[in-house]
Amino acid sequence: MPDDKKPGTAVAFGMLNEHRKDWGKRVGVRLAPAITDDMLRAMVETCDLRHPIGSATDASFFWAAAR
Repeated sequence: MPDDKKPGTAVAFGMLNEHRKDWGKRVGVRLAPAITDDMLRAMVETCDLRHPIGSATDASFFWAAAR
């Protein structure tokens, strides 16, 4: 479109609608992907049962949650 000419109403609304479609992609909250059962099992398998943080009670809790 030439610089000295303004868009018509239909063209302006079309441009606005295109901008509206892309707005959510640019501004929206991006969520992390869901943790799958395979991912949870891999995390539990890496637990060190000798360490207090990776104790057997924690591992059994995660196994129960994975089922």
